[in-house]
Amino acid sequence: MSNIGSETLDYSLIDRARWGTFCLQILMGFAVGLTYQLNVWIEPLCATYGWESSTLSWMYTFFGVTGIPGAIIAGKLTERFGVKKTLKIAGIGYAGSAIIAAIPINVWFFNIGMGILVSGFMFIVYIPSLSNICKLFPERQGIAAGFSIACTSIAAAIWAPVVQSLVNVINVSLSIAVEGIITGALVLLMGFLIIEAPEGYRPKGWIPPHIAAVDNGGVGVDDIETVDRNLPWMKLIKTSGFWCLFAMLFFGYIAIRGFHSSLSYIGQQSYGLSESTGALYFSALSIGMVIGSLLYGVCSDKVGPVRTVAIGSAIMIMPLTIGLFFRQCCKTGAFFLLSITWDNTGIIYP
Repeated sequence: MSNIGSETLDYSLIDRARWGTFCLQILMGFAVGLTYQLNVWIEPLCATYGWESSTLSWMYTFFGVTGIPGAIIAGKLTERFGVKKTLKIAGIGYAGSAIIAAIPINVWFFNIGMGILVSGFMFIVYIPSLSNICKLFPERQGIAAGFSIACTSIAAAIWAPVVQSLVNVINVSLSIAVEGIITGALVLLMGFLIIEAPEGYRPKGWIPPHIAAVDNGGVGVDDIETVDRNLPWMKLIKTSGFWCLFAMLFFGYIAIRGFHSSLSYIGQQSYGLSESTGALYFSALSIGMVIGSLLYGVCSDKVGPVRTVAIGSAIMIMPLTIGLFFRQCCKTGAFFLLSITWDNTGIIYP
């Protein structure tokens, strides 16, 4: 047996307590899910302030552009302060940014406030919490990531009726500020309650695959020690893999989040759906995305995240084709198949 990584530390308490952090991922989901609510805000914002819906959709372009710098800032903050303190900072920043974005100066102020400030803090919540849960469940990284992504869709479905009720009761701008404060408080609470994965954490009885390969004589010790996956940024941006991942996440997030958040409004404007029917389709898409995220997580643990995304993208072509060329009954089935395969980009993060 090799001595690589054989240090024995008592992680039995973390082995049990990590499941609490697993469940608390739903609080992270609320931070992401709130940014999906443009389909609820868009009509009252246009009606109240005379803004154009096409201009409001730029929020998701800003959202996509914010992803890379948001992830970098999240990584730097986590390295310096740790996950728990980073989440506390993000919770306060999230609430403050939502209050600023809610000030109805003009449509571009709102787009920048929600698409850059709020979304930036959303990434500072999302990236560390997702990274931490994957480190707490190294033997089930795909399922951990899939559940975390599913939480964003669950939270989006929960947020929708809450946001609609608040918009009906109070001014839309005030409702956005209130929702941001609530979300910031939930993230702040998460920062106090979660368990942060210690460096080198391994659950009892689990052996990392690369160490198992050494112990079984599959690879040499020198082969492992010479592999460095932590590249400096200047070297990382020169690799083709970085730009492939960037393009997939950038365009994928704009398409996925933009379609998801605007589905109800698109249905009302383009197909004459009522608000309740549009909300039903939004909830159906959210539920399908929850199921899909969990399936992607299981598949990722079996065949790896890159192959999982490729498989999901290939399957996604089927419902898109059916939706274009076949009858309504087929289109309904295609919609549910599309909802399951739609959100496949996030699973590649681990």
